[in-house]
Amino acid sequence: MQTLYQTFRVVLALIQSHEANHAPQDAGAEGVGVALPATRQHGQGFFVEVCAVGFVLLESRADADDLPRVRNQVKEITLDMAGSMQKIAKTCFPRAMQVIDRFHVQKLVYEAVQELRITYRWQVIKEENKAMKAAKEKGEVYKAEELENGDTLRQLLARSRYLLFKSPDKWTKSQKIRAELLFKQFEDIKHVYYYSLELGKIFSTNYDKDVARAKLALWYNKIEEYGYDTFTTVANSIENHYERILNFFVNRSTNAAAEAFNAKIKAFRASFRGVVDMSFFLFRLAKVYA
Repeated sequence: MQTLYQTFRVVLALIQSHEANHAPQDAGAEGVGVALPATRQHGQGFFVEVCAVGFVLLESRADADDLPRVRNQVKEITLDMAGSMQKIAKTCFPRAMQVIDRFHVQKLVYEAVQELRITYRWQVIKEENKAMKAAKEKGEVYKAEELENGDTLRQLLARSRYLLFKSPDKWTKSQKIRAELLFKQFEDIKHVYYYSLELGKIFSTNYDKDVARAKLALWYNKIEEYGYDTFTTVANSIENHYERILNFFVNRSTNAAAEAFNAKIKAFRASFRGVVDMSFFLFRLAKVYA
């Protein structure tokens, strides 16, 4: 309980230091002190960003006085691909190896798959609206064609969202039928979906950095040859952060636990429609989640 409460005090001190645009900043509780170099202000969202970068918990005033040495002991930081995060991590922990979290990489790919699905959905809606208008002019009642499972093409695209986030072995019976119909109607969605699965497999099954480098390069070549613009953009983003992404395979580190905890904090904060007394808010967090 005490360690978690100290942790919250440290995070609060980081926020106060950042907003004041100077360092060091005294946390004012139990001899805990934190210094953060002045950087561009991020507002309330910085609370979450600090957790994503990580923090140094200082147990004594002696540690606070020797903060550069303590920071240099940090060996590894897991973060996303944001340039601001990279700058903060490099400034605060210059000797730490930066690792791009695999989930941020895979999220980019999943978003590309969803973008293609949405593009096709808008096309279908546009064509359906034209057909409805034409039927109305003829004095007829428009009825959309239904597929084998009872979905119209528009419904098929709308209801396929969640199955594209899952691997085939986790599909329900209805999702398997819907996926078969979707891939039959839209070959492009099928291709990019399986490319996304292939990337996930690289992260899940490889434990050697050099092997992962070769497989990731082959995956990148396939994406370039396929030529889908959004996927090419994603591949280029991966190329720009190539080495930091490959650092994942050194220790297979991820900040999934921190991200999950951040989500709990954000939901807890949202339930109060904002926070006025930060100290009491942190006290309640410590009581609820310790």
